[in-house]
Amino acid sequence: MGRKQDTGSGGDRGDGEGRWRRGGVWAGVAVGSTVAALVAVLAPFIAPGLRSNSPPFIPTTAFHVKTIARICAQNNCRRLLDLGSGDGRIPIEVAKHVGISTVGVELNPWLVAVSRLKSLRAGTWNLTSFVRQDMWRFPVCDFDAVVVFGVKEMMPQLERKLDTELQPGALVMSCHFHIPGRMPLHTFTQGSQTLLLYRW
Repeated sequence: MGRKQDTGSGGDRGDGEGRWRRGGVWAGVAVGSTVAALVAVLAPFIAPGLRSNSPPFIPTTAFHVKTIARICAQNNCRRLLDLGSGDGRIPIEVAKHVGISTVGVELNPWLVAVSRLKSLRAGTWNLTSFVRQDMWRFPVCDFDAVVVFGVKEMMPQLERKLDTELQPGALVMSCHFHIPGRMPLHTFTQGSQTLLLYRW
């Protein structure tokens, strides 16, 4: 009888240990899946910051958006391109308040999806277009206004691209950083925020 009781007790322990192991395996799977999902979501936001010629996502301020819209209206711009358009606020607001065609180029698929949804909700879907593409591969020749919120390291490469592709007389608006070798027509400031306006 004693041996049967011992055997039963050992079986209970074995079942408990098995359940604990299975629970640990499922917990590990859940944690691994969560980490993988986070990496998939965050990678498009983090990766650009690791490349010197690609701007990370930084939301554009209301000052920049309003100033860009005012410049487009005052200069009778017909078509605006936002290189690295993020969540699409510049193309959407310019289309909404100025009534011109706008295009946003953005490599991050999540931000492109957000931009399209925001444009639909804002009622500007017929004036805006958001393209998922590397900004360096997108042609700028069909636009008379170009906006970029880049990083200092990419500005020389940007100047070469604009020199090669942009139509003479087009306006270029750069948030914060100077384009080397070019003299801005005007520099707009508000506190620490800067927008530089160039005519090509």
